[in-house]
Amino acid sequence: MYFCNGSSGHGTQHAIAIGKSISELIAFQQYKTFDLVRFSFDRLFSNQTVNEVNCF
Repeated sequence: MYFCNGSSGHGTQHAIAIGKSISELIAFQQYKTFDLVRFSFDRLFSNQTVNEVNCF
């Protein structure tokens, strides 16, 4: 099962990159263009957080 959500108001800007990344994950079982491993669903089980550095 694949999830592509959580884009908030920037969804339109991120749609092409998200689509490309998910298609790579489905076809190759890994990301090739963008490294999105840190946003994996599995991080919820290991209690890892993702801190944003450019948000105020």
